[in-house]
Amino acid sequence: MVWIYHDRSREEEVNAFLKVWQNQEECIHCFSSGSTGEPKSIALHKEDMRISAKKTLDTLGIKPGAHAGLALSTETIAGKMMVVRALIGNLNLHILPVNSEPLRGLAIELDFLSLVPLQAYQSIGKVSIQNQQATVLVGGAPITHMQFNAIRDYWKKSFHTYGMTETVSHVALRSFSDGFDAPFCALPGLEFSTNEDRLVIHSQDFSFKTIETSDIVSLIDEKRFLFLGRADFMMNINGKKMNPETIETALSESVAIPFVVVPYEDDVFGQSVGILFEAEYAIGIKDALQHIALPSSVHPRKFQVHPSFFRTKSGKLDRRRLWEAAKSHEWKPLL
Repeated sequence: MVWIYHDRSREEEVNAFLKVWQNQEECIHCFSSGSTGEPKSIALHKEDMRISAKKTLDTLGIKPGAHAGLALSTETIAGKMMVVRALIGNLNLHILPVNSEPLRGLAIELDFLSLVPLQAYQSIGKVSIQNQQATVLVGGAPITHMQFNAIRDYWKKSFHTYGMTETVSHVALRSFSDGFDAPFCALPGLEFSTNEDRLVIHSQDFSFKTIETSDIVSLIDEKRFLFLGRADFMMNINGKKMNPETIETALSESVAIPFVVVPYEDDVFGQSVGILFEAEYAIGIKDALQHIALPSSVHPRKFQVHPSFFRTKSGKLDRRRLWEAAKSHEWKPLL
């Protein structure tokens, strides 16, 4: 097992995590992403992290001696878990820059790495042919239809992850090659159920045993589900519950610039659908709305342009702050 620093500025950060990992405490404290509220400190059992690492390595067939890439901060659960996988799996770990193109100019052939969607997307066309063959985990932030298709076509062995800090990384995967509408499939030893359409995770091996999430899913069976969005941000449009991410997914194939769907107060219906654009107005939005397979009642009817979107430290959209910010901005008619 060898550790290679391609970014020496990360030595202090990585060593700080290793020091915590190697101490006598049973738990590590990690902060949640904060995408649906204030980040909270969560105590993670080291044994759960070991179990999670082994499940991932076994599922993906990553063997001892493989070359892994650490392109994520160890302040996040995803970054911590790449280090733990290297330790548990006896992997050679390459510590890369934490930026949008961490593999640019990298001559070493990697076998395994984890990226957020922006990194996977921005790296397209900028890595070696050999590194296109690496097993790549992609997750930690929402992914657009456009990003998904581009990643599928470029990264030959890419997997979309589902998980959270509380579950010490992902509990389910789906192959990009299976398509945007494919279900997430449980890792061994995990099963799923629902409570009022919210996903419930059941574990045979982890200390948490059962976790009820705020994610709305369509359950196929105890091992598979389709992710629909978060219950925290359900909108009530003319008496019909609607998740903004459903509308965003439908529009993402046609709208290239960053946007977020939010509700706004409507004198007639109580709530109607609005859309926020980052930095500029999407000129093709009206044409895109004519071609999405959703009822006209849930089409965005007003818009705002914001200079930049609020994001958490891990790069996720801070929807709660965006929804609040929209209340103090002027809405302009879209339709």
